[in-house]
Amino acid sequence: MHHQIKTHERKQQKLKKEETKQSQQKNIDEQIETLAQILIDIYLNQIKNEQVINYSNGADAGSKNSITV
Repeated sequence: MHHQIKTHERKQQKLKKEETKQSQQKNIDEQIETLAQILIDIYLNQIKNEQVINYSNGADAGSKNSITV
């Protein structure tokens, strides 16, 4: 009987560790997704700002007169 209780406790601990591990992985995945979205937003905003600068300088994006920051 004592052996069965110990085995059950070990199984429960192992299960709990696995759940914690999965939860941590899910949190990491969500953080990566959030970071990726932030980087995409920054990149798109930078492109938009460059277009505004090019437009305000009266230059076409492809011309030698265009200024990109």
